Amino acid sequence: MKLLLFVVALFAAAPKPLEFDLRDPKAVNSVQWLMDSPLEPIAGRAGEISGTIVFDEEQPEKSEGKVIIQAKSMEAPVPLMTQHMHGKDWLDVKKYPTISFTVKSIQAGETFGESTGGRVTGDFKLHGVTKTITVPVEIRLVKGGLAAKMGGRMKGDVFRIRTEFRIKRSDYGVGGQFPSVGDEVELRCAFVGIR
Repeated sequence: MKLLLFVVALFAAAPKPLEFDLRDPKAVNSVQWLMDSPLEPIAGRAGEISGTIVFDEEQPEKSEGKVIIQAKSMEAPVPLMTQHMHGKDWLDVKKYPTISFTVKSIQAGETFGESTGGRVTGDFKLHGVTKTITVPVEIRLVKGGLAAKMGGRMKGDVFRIRTEFRIKRSDYGVGGQFPSVGDEVELRCAFVGIR
């Protein structure tokens, strides 16, 4: 009986995975993108980001989650470029309203300071095409950090995620008839989840 009580107490004391909401109340989550062309660089950002990350402190490789970007939030510095990018020849935001990344596995790396590096493999879905990709990631859990972030108006934890990676737009059928624009797109993602 004592052994059973010990086992129950052990499992009850084990930390549970932490669930973080990516709808940041300060709306600072963003994806910056950069493409090149013979005449000029083309850069922009997306800001309507949602999703959930479930982080397991004890076993980070068991963490899971999904990041969702509203395709209509993808913007270029020139309104006409944004209009073209949202159209049928590029993102076709009416037909494909979201861009997403669903975590399949995490390989934890080394810790540096209060951050941890690693690699995340997941399904990246863009323009109706899903491909499994692996990207480098830097994460940081700040327990009690929400109060500092929100000027004391909210309490809770903050989970910070940073990643930079490249994709080929041709892999996803985006803007195929525009060879004068580079095929490679660089993505820089900065997300904060709260709980």
